[in-house]
Amino acid sequence: VDGTVISVSVRGVVTATGEGTTRVVVADKKNPSNRASVSVRSDPPHSVELAPARLEVQVGHTVDVGLIARSAQGVTFDRCPHLPHALWTVSDPKVLVLQDSSGSPANDGRCDTRVFFAGHEGHATVKVDYYGLQDDVTIIAYRALEVISPLPSALITLGTSATVVFDGGPPPWYKDWNAYYERLVPEDPSTVRITRLGLVSANRYSYEVRCLAHSEQTLRIEVGNRATSTNAVPATQAVTTRIECKVPDAVMLVASEPDDLLPMMPDLCPESWQFSNPTRLRSRGLALPSRFAIRNDRVVGLNVTVLDSKGREFDNYTSLWFEWGVGDERLASLENEAAPAARNLRLSEGTGTTTVVVRAVGYQERVLRGVVPAEVRERASRYLRDRSARQTYELSVLANVRAEPEMLMLLNHPANAADVRVVGGSGFFEYVLNDTHAATVDPSGGDTVRFSNPQFPATTHLSVYDGCLGGSEPALASVRFSDVHRVDVEAPAMVEVGGEIRLRVVAYDDMGQPFGPGEFAFMQQTVHLDNDCLVVSPDAAAPGTYVARGRGLGAGSVVVSVATPSGLDVASEPHEIIVYPSFAVRPHELYLLPGAHFDVQHMGGPPVRPDVTYRVADTAIATVGVSSGEVSGKVFGRTVVRATMTEARGAVEGRERVTYGRDELRLTVGPLAVAIDAPTERLLVGEQMNVRVTGQADGVTPFAFASLPLEYSWSVLDGEVLEVAGVDARGGEHQPDDFAVRLTARRAGRTRVRVTVRSRDHPEHLPRETAEMDVVVEGRLRLLSADAVLLTSGAWHGIRTNKDGTGRLTYRVARTSCEGDEAVQDLVEVSQRGEIRALHRQGEAHVHVTDGVRDSVTVRVVVKPVHSLQVLPRPAHGLVLRAGEATALAAVARDEMGRPFDATHGLELVVTPNQASVVSVRSDPGNFTLEVTALRAGDAVLRVGVGGDDESLADYVRVSVAGDLSPARPVVHLGGVVSLRAPGTTRPRWWTAADGRLELLAAGQVRATACGTGEVLAMGKDGLNHGEMRLARIDVVEVVAVELEGVPSPAARYTNRPGPGGRPLPLALPLRFTGPGGRRLEDTSDVRHHVAGRCWVAPEHAAWAEARAEAMPGGGQQCIVQAFAPTAALGSQALASPAALRVVVAAGDAAASYEVTREYAVPFAGAFVVLQEEVVLSVRQMSASVVVLGGEAIEVEVEEAMTLQVTRATHDVPAGASGVTVFFLTALETDEWWEASVTLTDRHSGYSERVRVVFEEVAWEVPARSVLVPQGSSSQYVIPAASQRPGGSAATAAETSSDAALPFMLFSQAVLIASLLVGIIYLLTRKRRVPQLAAAAYDMQPTERAANRSVPVSPFQPHTGRMAPVSPYQTSPSAAARGLRTPSPIMDRQPRRRPNLVSPRSPTYT
Repeated sequence: VDGTVISVSVRGVVTATGEGTTRVVVADKKNPSNRASVSVRSDPPHSVELAPARLEVQVGHTVDVGLIARSAQGVTFDRCPHLPHALWTVSDPKVLVLQDSSGSPANDGRCDTRVFFAGHEGHATVKVDYYGLQDDVTIIAYRALEVISPLPSALITLGTSATVVFDGGPPPWYKDWNAYYERLVPEDPSTVRITRLGLVSANRYSYEVRCLAHSEQTLRIEVGNRATSTNAVPATQAVTTRIECKVPDAVMLVASEPDDLLPMMPDLCPESWQFSNPTRLRSRGLALPSRFAIRNDRVVGLNVTVLDSKGREFDNYTSLWFEWGVGDERLASLENEAAPAARNLRLSEGTGTTTVVVRAVGYQERVLRGVVPAEVRERASRYLRDRSARQTYELSVLANVRAEPEMLMLLNHPANAADVRVVGGSGFFEYVLNDTHAATVDPSGGDTVRFSNPQFPATTHLSVYDGCLGGSEPALASVRFSDVHRVDVEAPAMVEVGGEIRLRVVAYDDMGQPFGPGEFAFMQQTVHLDNDCLVVSPDAAAPGTYVARGRGLGAGSVVVSVATPSGLDVASEPHEIIVYPSFAVRPHELYLLPGAHFDVQHMGGPPVRPDVTYRVADTAIATVGVSSGEVSGKVFGRTVVRATMTEARGAVEGRERVTYGRDELRLTVGPLAVAIDAPTERLLVGEQMNVRVTGQADGVTPFAFASLPLEYSWSVLDGEVLEVAGVDARGGEHQPDDFAVRLTARRAGRTRVRVTVRSRDHPEHLPRETAEMDVVVEGRLRLLSADAVLLTSGAWHGIRTNKDGTGRLTYRVARTSCEGDEAVQDLVEVSQRGEIRALHRQGEAHVHVTDGVRDSVTVRVVVKPVHSLQVLPRPAHGLVLRAGEATALAAVARDEMGRPFDATHGLELVVTPNQASVVSVRSDPGNFTLEVTALRAGDAVLRVGVGGDDESLADYVRVSVAGDLSPARPVVHLGGVVSLRAPGTTRPRWWTAADGRLELLAAGQVRATACGTGEVLAMGKDGLNHGEMRLARIDVVEVVAVELEGVPSPAARYTNRPGPGGRPLPLALPLRFTGPGGRRLEDTSDVRHHVAGRCWVAPEHAAWAEARAEAMPGGGQQCIVQAFAPTAALGSQALASPAALRVVVAAGDAAASYEVTREYAVPFAGAFVVLQEEVVLSVRQMSASVVVLGGEAIEVEVEEAMTLQVTRATHDVPAGASGVTVFFLTALETDEWWEASVTLTDRHSGYSERVRVVFEEVAWEVPARSVLVPQGSSSQYVIPAASQRPGGSAATAAETSSDAALPFMLFSQAVLIASLLVGIIYLLTRKRRVPQLAAAAYDMQPTERAANRSVPVSPFQPHTGRMAPVSPYQTSPSAAARGLRTPSPIMDRQPRRRPNLVSPRSPTYT
């Protein structure tokens, strides 16, 4: 060994001593040849490097950090634990702590190793420094991975979720965050859905695990980093937890109560009193009761806890749907339905027993939808319903414990005792007393604490605590024992005569506190009076109270003395009471008219000098004098006038005035709705009564209007029935100011009394009012039925008089002067209702009817047998029928004189027909009638008899059953004609019923003459043979409705646009007539209705169209609406056409006995008229205007758009010029002569007009133009009056806008005014001849109509033509005669050719 390099100990320890390389030889002493050698090199370190075993360590564990040293040649040192002066440091000693500083070698290339302990979570840097050779490494310490929740498992329902929270584990590697991972791995991924919620806090993560199907499984949580170049050996950790998704088995309610509201002594209370803490009962192993006690008058929060089959509580059950219910909603109600599993139980102030029911009925669809498959949801819902997780709790709602009464004042008497009742609560009470020596206190009475046998004056306080009812407050009571020290009498100072007041005796203790009414039983009281105007008696229902009644006017004093148990008498001071008459106002109800007044009266009150003041509640309705009481009405309404009687002002100073009485008057201020007030509405002849004016409403008397200056005009409708006179005893006519008159009955009858009331001074403020009443003046008693009655034995008959129902009539059978009562005893009898019954005897009797004692009538009654029988058809029935029809026959019984019997008895009709197949007969024995029904055509003879074969009591009648005429039952208009046919009948004879409804014109033709149903009969030549008689019933009606069909819609309006020939097309609208029942009255081959139909245009639209009714070619009538030409319409009416024509249609008969009308609005669009047919422009008149009258939406089309510009005037149209449109034409090309056309089209009607425009280079003189300046506007537009040849000195268009054109403008305005006057006069004179002008225009030839196109006069433009140059224009003879021009055909064919203008000597105008 080279000792300069290393030294070797006997044990083989090599120590470096210097730099260099040497070999160490080891030989066996016993066998020297057995040797080995090793080369050892000693170099100084050139670099150092830290090499930890791992870079992540769990808190509480250690980590080894190795040191690698290398030489300058890069050789790694094998050992270096004793490097001198090598310094190891840690950046955060809390995270890493160096445990072993001696170091130890390692066999993995590390020459030295240090052990560090991870004491805290975080990261620390370990650094080594050897003479400037440095290296460091960062080591991360982490907490152990653990599950925060759920522990040990989560129990949830389907569709809900559990949050898995875990903490700790290796954090993300700081040099490569992407290497970090943390995951939650389920056993069965198909039954859960896992959602990462993210980082909760440092190294704490959470996942949401949602249940998709019922299952139980383990969840594995893995956290760590993947191996990277900077962390080759990463740390990983894993933990597990469980999740259980089950179906609920039971539900439980938990009441949320603060700790201070829990029972004070829960260990002493029954389980049923701990509703707020069921978990505590379960922890004690006790079963939950179904009955609980709870305090009332508060709100308790209820939460549902869901349990599984093992009794474990679910952690999440928000997917469940619960049904809640209470038994008695008067005691409790459920609130706050926002959360399905929670409710607020609001307890009322009542007590009793109720129930709270909660049941899991299913899952919330909104929670499961989109999470749980549909088949799983349905299966789980069925399973949950089958499990029926339901819980019902019976609640005993109790009130808080309270002591009644809370304060007792007792008389210090040995026999006195009182009970303090303890009410409410649970019954588990604790009593606390402050003094048990003042009296005997016995709480053993259950809910009663008795205080008795007081020993001395003292006060005892009692406190009651409820130990089991949660939320209770202690009840307090105080009992005081004392002697009587003072007595007072409390009572009003005055009382009305006959009225009653209460006198209350008040006894006070030594502290001035009053004793209760019950203490007077231990007191001896005596009442002393000094006057008999008062009567005082004790009130048995109220101890210590007396009733004082005013017997008479006067004043009396009352003294009450009380004897105490100690033998002393304590007396009150004298209390004086005055007895006075009652205060009242008269009247209590009053009705006034506005402006009327009334003085309110008062009466009663005490015998002092009082003040009576009046106040009205609503001064807007009425006013009242404060001291006078005069009420005046102002406006309609209801209010109250209050009267108060008090002491006179200044009578007493230093205190409030005494009020002796109050009363009210209900005041109504209303209109003069008059009525007549009468004591009766029936008078007897010769009697009289007074009637007066009053109001229609209740309580309206003459006071309402007596103070107003009114006039009363009385009259009767029939002066012969009633006579009107003044109420004055002297009689005579009534005066205008008499609101009451006297009526005297003069003769029997019914009449009407009328009064008219009006104001003399202000009739405009008080409208005229009229009232009427009917008065019946009764005459003498009069028979309404026959005064002689013919009866058979056993028949009944009723006597009727004019005074039936009055209750004053009496009936009796009178005996004659020569016969006794036995003569009529078995003849007739009469009831007090006036019913006569014939008995078994025959003869004559008299029945007297008496009206009280004033009047009577006599009825003669004859009883005999029937002599003959007569059969007659009933009114409105005949003896000719159709098959299937029925008629009624009446059988009349008569005596030997032919007089009909008034009533029969015991007679039965027997009917025998000779042709039973023709008619059937049914008899009605009740009213002695027959009903005959026709079966087939033919004749039948009926024998109608009574009883057997006696022909004297039989009658025969023929009934014919006829066939039908054609038509059989027509409907015809009044005045119409019906043509009837009798098929199968040879040469029939015709006739009609004699009721005046039908008139026979000829064979088979009848005219309807009156409304109703008439009959027409036709009979063959051989008489009444079978099949030869025919019948028709005709209904004659009037038109009830007339309709106009085919009225165009607003989208297809009728227009007066000229059609072919220049005349507007007519509008044909059918007329339809309807009779009763909605039947159309339309002519047929058999029925001609002859309805007189008319139609016309309403006057306001008569200038635009006319209408007439005419017959339609195929039958029926139609209304022809003919519009006038635009020139005729616009020339005689307003410029704007109506939106619809009002057409009136009417229907009636030819005799004009009636007429039915109806109005229709026919949509209408009027055409327009262009005032200028042609316009001539020149270099001196570059623009002109075209005025259009009428039209609604006019569109413009220019043929030569490059030469002419057309603009519409959008403003400055003069007021009143509705329906006027102005277009400005401006020349754009001025180099040569040209011609263009402007087409104006109405968008609604399609009507169009063309205006010809010619530009001439000749600078002809242009006359002055009319200038329209609307009021209030500085703008202006120009309408040319005419075009003329040169020769004048008119200003050009450009000159009119300069200051030099001002005289021209003034002149133009003067011309405009003159033009307006001329236009108005022209329109007024032309209005009447428009139709004639229009008709003349229709008769012209086409060329003449074109040449004579009318130019209506504008209200604001003079009627002039245009210039007529000589050469380029031609004038037709007809146009020349009318002063009009016709454009040359040459000009029309060559619009761009320059004409050869010849200038005449003077301008020619047309």
